[in-house]
Amino acid sequence: MVKIMNKLFNLQRFAEDTSAQADNPNTADTAPEGKAGDGTPSFTAEQQAYINQLVNSRLESERTKAQKDAQDKAEAARLQAMGEQDRLNEKLKQALDRIDQYEATQTKNTMMAEARKILKLKGYDFSDDVIAPLIGKNAEATKAKIDAFLADFDKALNARLTATVSSTTPKAGVKSGKSLTKKDIMAVKNTRERQKLIREHMELFQKG
Repeated sequence: MVKIMNKLFNLQRFAEDTSAQADNPNTADTAPEGKAGDGTPSFTAEQQAYINQLVNSRLESERTKAQKDAQDKAEAARLQAMGEQDRLNEKLKQALDRIDQYEATQTKNTMMAEARKILKLKGYDFSDDVIAPLIGKNAEATKAKIDAFLADFDKALNARLTATVSSTTPKAGVKSGKSLTKKDIMAVKNTRERQKLIREHMELFQKG
């Protein structure tokens, strides 16, 4: 750890020294070409900026490595302070946690695939953002959530369709504006909605 901190200090000091040289025009004028007044190399502003970038990158890399080393040593010291049985129990717990996390991920992926399959069989194709909240702890719970969701979804959709049809269908004794045509109905992409409109406007499909 001491060696790493010394290295960070030396790099930082180098960056500060070279930066000071680049900012001092008198030094560059009195020294030989390519040399500072004390005999060290001098750089253009562009060269100095590049050097500073390299030094800062190295400093950040060394700082990250030092933090990781410190964390590893702290964990090793914590485990060392435990008794042999405690260390075994800790390692077992960590292994079981990883297994639980893996199994939870696999279960979620399986349920997502099953939910997507159920929805497609019913004629729906939703994004993962919509499907994710429908995932239960098992297949039965997932199916129950899907059924409840579709019941509410269909109810809201039918209410909207009814409002749309009511606003476009002429009322008795009143001449209205645009009404649905066969072409309008066939252009509806949702299968359930299209079939509903066909049933409600059979006269459009019975004409020769």
